[in-house]
Amino acid sequence: MTVPTFVAEQTLTYQDLLAGHAIFTIASQTGVHHTYRIVASEPDAHGRVTHWVNLLTGSDNETAYTYLGVVDTSPRGGVRLTRASKLPYTAATVQGVDIVLRQLRAGEQPKWCQVLPS
Repeated sequence: MTVPTFVAEQTLTYQDLLAGHAIFTIASQTGVHHTYRIVASEPDAHGRVTHWVNLLTGSDNETAYTYLGVVDTSPRGGVRLTRASKLPYTAATVQGVDIVLRQLRAGEQPKWCQVLPS
């Protein structure tokens, strides 16, 4: 199996992912990749914005997404599942985006994958 060569300049940042409407792919060194979308809400009355995290589960990059949860703004970071989440935290796709978000929020680039624009 060929392991992809990662180019750091292609990797997105935490700020990129929370910019409003980000579609990105997490590509692991093993060749597995999953595409996600993070969409920001309009600010509420207190100026707070919710960022919804979705996983591409079909062939249409615009509409075939499954809701995973919201970006956790607590010190833990990552993804927080909600009552409406369609996958459990034990799903590899949920754990992967959770770990990536926590690492990027801490200013670290994940060493096991790249976070690429889609």
